[in-house]
Amino acid sequence: GESAVDPGQILSFVAGALGQLFTSGFIILFYVIFMLVEGTSFQNKIQAAFKGNAYAYDYFSRVADSLQYYLVIKTRINLITGAVITASLWLVGLDFALLWGFVAFMLNYVPNFGSIIAAIPAVIMAFIQFGPSIQLLLVIIVYLAVNILVGYWLEPKMMGQGLGLSALVVLIAVVFWGWILGPIGLILSIPITVTLKIFMESYEGSRWLATLMGSEEETV
Repeated sequence: GESAVDPGQILSFVAGALGQLFTSGFIILFYVIFMLVEGTSFQNKIQAAFKGNAYAYDYFSRVADSLQYYLVIKTRINLITGAVITASLWLVGLDFALLWGFVAFMLNYVPNFGSIIAAIPAVIMAFIQFGPSIQLLLVIIVYLAVNILVGYWLEPKMMGQGLGLSALVVLIAVVFWGWILGPIGLILSIPITVTLKIFMESYEGSRWLATLMGSEEETV
């Protein structure tokens, strides 16, 4: 009888998903590059715009610093992740290892979920190429190991206290802004939430909300 799994159908599904991924990916990349390039000149614009209002200048300056800090560190982490994924999958012998590394680099901008989503097309490709085998298991182990090392060691180490958001707030922000704004909301979720937190810290009446949104380090 015919096989229950049609590699052609799976490949066309993966190709369609990757097409949508790259469309969102280039929007993400454009946004990140724009934020990094514009960062310095934006600080000068803030200074010029609010030179008579120290309070407003302090607020907008903190927002700009936080966002730029986040994007610079996140981009470094993503480059390391993409390079390790590419090298590991190339050693395993998986086709298009560079592509899967690039997908991991792009999707790692999405907090919590991105690295998991990035693994799916590579694991499907490994199943098509190798079938149930030791290589398929190695591909899964590579993604698990990289996600654990990046999520629980590298990112906390490089970010430090960083943005001062609790893990629960990050999770809620990703789901909420992703639902409201679609794929780009997943990327913008952290910058938007940081901006809201800094805004709440600026006013006595909403400071308690900012404290609730903060990480444990901030409350100690």
